[in-house]
Amino acid sequence: MTNIISIIGLLICILAITSLLKSTHAMTYLKIAALFLLVFKIIEFTLVNVKGEFSYPIEISTITYFMFSITLLFNVKKYLHVATFFAIISGIGFFLFYSLFGSVSLLHYDIEKHIISVICHGILLVGGVFLLMQNEFNKSNKFDIYVVMLAILGHASIFYIDSIKNTTFIYYLIKPEFLQVFSSPWQNHLVQVLYYLILMFVFIQMIAIFYKFNRNYSYLTAVISQDKKKCNFVNSKPRQKNQNMRRNF
Repeated sequence: MTNIISIIGLLICILAITSLLKSTHAMTYLKIAALFLLVFKIIEFTLVNVKGEFSYPIEISTITYFMFSITLLFNVKKYLHVATFFAIISGIGFFLFYSLFGSVSLLHYDIEKHIISVICHGILLVGGVFLLMQNEFNKSNKFDIYVVMLAILGHASIFYIDSIKNTTFIYYLIKPEFLQVFSSPWQNHLVQVLYYLILMFVFIQMIAIFYKFNRNYSYLTAVISQDKKKCNFVNSKPRQKNQNMRRNF
C-alpha cells in the first residue's frame, strides 16, 4: 500500500511543479507550504518529546525540513542552493525508494504516518525543483553542499541513539553494520572503504547533475525568451516577466 501512495504522491508533485511554473503567485504558495512544514514539524517534535518519547532531528530529510523552510521564509539567499539541493535529493530519494520498495521495506510506517511523510517530502520535492528552475546557481559554491553534508553526518554520529538503528537512512551511512559479512576484520574494513568510496562518487555525481540541470534550464529559458522576442508573440510579456523571476546566486 505504501508504494501505491508514494506513486500517487509523486504524480501529484509533478502536477504541482507544473502549476507553480505557470503561476504568478508561486513564491507565495511555496512560502505558505514552507511555513506549514516548519510549524508542523516543530509541533510534532514537541509533542513527541512531551509524551516522554525522545525524538531529535537526525535524518537528512528531517534536518532538511527545517533548513529548507527557514532558508525560504527568511530569504537566506546565500544558502538557497544548499537548501534546494537537499530538498530535491530528500524528495526524490523518498519517492523513488517507497515507490519501488515500499511494500517490502524495513523502513516502513503505518498508513497515516506514511501519508504525512508523503506530504512533507512532497513539499520538499516541489519546492526544491521549482527553486532549481527559477534560480541560477553558481557552481563555485558547490563546496557549501559538501560542508553541510559533512555537518549532517557529524551531527548524526554525535547524537546517534540506538532507537534509530535499522530505521533511518542516515543510520546506514554512519553505522554500516550490515557490511560485516566476513569473519576477517580486515576484509570487513576493506568492504566499508569501498562502500564509502562508492557513496562519495555517487554524491559528487548528484551535485554535478544538480548544477548541470540548472545551467541547461537557464540556457533553455533564455533561448525561448529571445525567440519569443524576435517573433513578437502576444504572450511575450508574461514570459519575460517569468524570466525576470530567475535570480543569480
